[in-house]
Parts: sequence; C-alpha cells; structure tokens
Amino acid sequence: MERKHGSAGFSLVEVLTAIAVLGIVAAALGGCLVMAHRINARSEQIMQARWDVSRAVETLMAEGIDTTKLLPSTGGTYNGLSGDYKVTVSAEPANVPTGSGLNAYDVTVTSTVAEDVTVTTCIRAAAVSGG
Repeated sequence: MERKHGSAGFSLVEVLTAIAVLGIVAAALGGCLVMAHRINARSEQIMQARWDVSRAVETLMAEGIDTTKLLPSTGGTYNGLSGDYKVTVSAEPANVPTGSGLNAYDVTVTSTVAEDVTVTTCIRAAAVSGG
C-alpha cells in the first residue's frame, strides 16, 4: 500500500497485528502469574503445616506423653494437645531395653492440612505426679 506524501500514522493492518501480538504475550504472562500464585499459596500452606507440626512436637517433648490421654480405640491417637494445632498425633510404646527404667513412646505427628508433613520421634512419658 502506498502512502501519500504527508500522511502519518499506522495502517489498520499494522494496528490489528500489534494488538494480536500484544494479546498473545499478555495471555502467556497471565498464565504464568496464575501459576506463580498457586505455587505461592501451596508453599505458604506447607510452611504453616510444618510450623504446626514443629510446635506440637516441641510441646510434647517438653510435657511428655500423658498415658491417660492415649485413645486406644482409635489406634493410639493422642488427645493431649491443647492449642491451635492442626495435627494428628499417634503414640505407641517405644521399643526400649528391658530393665532400663525408660518409659517412652514412638510418636508420629502429622499435619491435617498437608498430609505429607510428618515427624516421627521418640518422646518420654510424662512424669507422674504423686498427690
């Protein structure tokens, strides 16, 4: 297409081509932003789950396992945590040497938010207070 002397600007075809290219680039960037947001949200969820599990384990290690709070009907589930923990705790008697005087439990703490966040450790029984 020939341009007349003195006419300035872009043709309709050039404008439509630029808009189409810009639309394709914007759609690709929008998809990347949505994916980044989803990954960030999942990362925050896993980080919070790890925090909950860590706090629960620290609390159990400090207090010990209170055997009166073991629920045998639920397969050893422990119902002794108070606080805002989103975790499940199971406790089974640990395999400790006979005659050692140790009373400990193999404890598994699992997040209820992110099931792949789990800690398994051995925790002593709570001290028995004599009344």
